[in-house]
Amino acid sequence: MSDSIRTGRIIATYGKESLFEAKDNNEQFLITANRKAGKAVCGDIVTVTEDNRIASILPRQSEYIRPDFRHRAKVLAANVDTVIWLTSHTPPNDELIAARALIVSRLLGLELIIIQSKADSLPAEVPQHLSDAQSLASTCDIPWFKISTVTAEGISELTDYIASKKALIVGQSGVGKSTLVHHLTGDESIRTQSVSEVTGHGRHTTTTAKLYQAESLKLELIDAPGMRDIGLWQMPESDLLEGLPEIEQVAQHCRFNNCQHNHEPDCAVKTALENGEIPQLLYRAYCDAKEKELLN
Repeated sequence: MSDSIRTGRIIATYGKESLFEAKDNNEQFLITANRKAGKAVCGDIVTVTEDNRIASILPRQSEYIRPDFRHRAKVLAANVDTVIWLTSHTPPNDELIAARALIVSRLLGLELIIIQSKADSLPAEVPQHLSDAQSLASTCDIPWFKISTVTAEGISELTDYIASKKALIVGQSGVGKSTLVHHLTGDESIRTQSVSEVTGHGRHTTTTAKLYQAESLKLELIDAPGMRDIGLWQMPESDLLEGLPEIEQVAQHCRFNNCQHNHEPDCAVKTALENGEIPQLLYRAYCDAKEKELLN
């Protein structure tokens, strides 16, 4: 490989430009996209030419996929091993997000962690969306952490668990995502989404995703400011069922091969659901995907 070629990773993306961190000396600077190399995303390991253009994208260990506005699969981040979904008692969220988060994590081969924030201000009665998510986590062995950045409740247990991980964090506005990322990494730019002045290119106010580091934890954390939901993209039903083994394993015992698991007689899935063998949230997420015509 030519000496003029440098290797490093994408720290953030800004349309046709990306913030690059060189592997040899951690220098950061803006680089330009290259159609021939393909579309790089946050977390990608790339090689860069002397004139600061992407020469190639190295093979990815993993991809995090989200749906675009037409429900097509779109890669948001690369080389992560964990998805962190941050939720709270307020504001309320779509009650099916927890189920979709589990399905997506399974399909992509990533670990799912759920963090409940604002533990210092919990109401006497737990909201339905939170209790449903807790029930799913308990049934499906999803790690659940209840924390407060105000009192530090649960922070030590959380940091012990996520140390050395490469994670993507998702959470809707108001659940304290920026506060948590700042608390974990100490990076002040999380509050402004600004590019370091070392780039010499001023400020970028919008990013698709940005990678932060907590060196003491050896933690890499990708935050996608515009991503407040976890959604499913269009896919064959057989692919979706790979993320729903609870349904896939039972469905083969239905009376009809083309059973829709709705009102058909002798439906093994409905029977298992009534017996508590399939979590209600997962079944509802499956039905929701069918209603939205995401399955082909």
